[in-house]
Amino acid sequence: MATALADNVISFVHASKLAFKRTVKPESVGVINDCRDLAVKRICAVLSQTFNKIEDELFQLAESSFDRDTQNFYL
Repeated sequence: MATALADNVISFVHASKLAFKRTVKPESVGVINDCRDLAVKRICAVLSQTFNKIEDELFQLAESSFDRDTQNFYL
């Protein structure tokens, strides 16, 4: 895969050095980077909230378990 460029991948290599199908206009790079940063920020926030919910639910399951092995499993 290192030598072949997928059809849905955008390369940021300068056009003179580009041996692939697509190029990105220099004025578009900033917009693409901003979109990437926003997506990463939102994904991180969602994952953090999801993991917090999972942690809370596992803790509740552990507290409600009567078997020590089951409690340890949830913890």
